[in-house]
Amino acid sequence: MKKKTYYSTLICVGLAWLLLAHIGYSLAGTPSKVVILPFKINAAEDLTYLREGLSDMLTSRLAWEGKVIIVDKYRTQEALKGISGEIDEKSARSIGEKLGAHYVLFGSLTVIGENISIDARLVDIQNQAPPVTIYNQSKGMDTVMPTINEFVTEINQKIFGRGVDTTKELPPLKTPSSSDIYTHPERLLEDGS
Repeated sequence: MKKKTYYSTLICVGLAWLLLAHIGYSLAGTPSKVVILPFKINAAEDLTYLREGLSDMLTSRLAWEGKVIIVDKYRTQEALKGISGEIDEKSARSIGEKLGAHYVLFGSLTVIGENISIDARLVDIQNQAPPVTIYNQSKGMDTVMPTINEFVTEINQKIFGRGVDTTKELPPLKTPSSSDIYTHPERLLEDGS
């Protein structure tokens, strides 16, 4: 009888271990959920369009299939209805907890003359870590897009470990022969010439 109890216990412990291993594996593969709050715009002129555009650009550039999910902006707007005043770390945490997020990104875009500054804080909701401050500056409205791209690249690298793959080698360029001078350039690229 003791032997039967021993095997039953062993089987139960083995099944429990498999269940815990499966739960741990599932949680490890859970994508990070990010809330992007509307950025405050500090400028002499009305740049409301830039606030919407900034939010859309951050959403498209931070989303990473299977790794980073951006909380729907309509759910974010609903969560913002209960918040009065400027967004600070405490209110950002509250919104993130309400939406079940891992991170909340908020900040400001400031335009003074030709100078443009993007200042943001990324609040880690689950680990209760201090916010990560990220900022970028540029000169002139025509540099807003590249500045936002640099800003997002910095977030992707620092927080999500996502970067540009510099290990991938490009094929060597070949000098076209004299018989290739009349060949269309796209055809040369296809052939590797």
